[in-house]
Amino acid sequence: MKNIKIIQSLEYEIPLEKQSLDFALLAFVLHEVADRVRFLTNMAIYLKPDGRLILLEWKKKKDVEGPPFKDRISLQQMLYLAEKAYLKVERRKNLNSQHYLAIFSIAAS
Repeated sequence: MKNIKIIQSLEYEIPLEKQSLDFALLAFVLHEVADRVRFLTNMAIYLKPDGRLILLEWKKKKDVEGPPFKDRISLQQMLYLAEKAYLKVERRKNLNSQHYLAIFSIAAS
């Protein structure tokens, strides 16, 4: 695929033009970030007005696999953080016993 690019970035800034992404896929990233609202707010800056932010995360439950329980984010907590970052949930889904997915758009002002 020629229109997909993998980019390594700093925690809160991406080397891209603002409003240039149709979507951003963040898999198992948010639980690693210190200031989650700031991170989500900054991610939204890079989305086109009709763009989507797709987040996959570990469910907030104790498990031998994945990050420590204290670092995990529940789906409800994810929705709260996204709302604080002016994102609107478009879809949410439990993928399996360990993971969930949430898709967000930029909330209308």
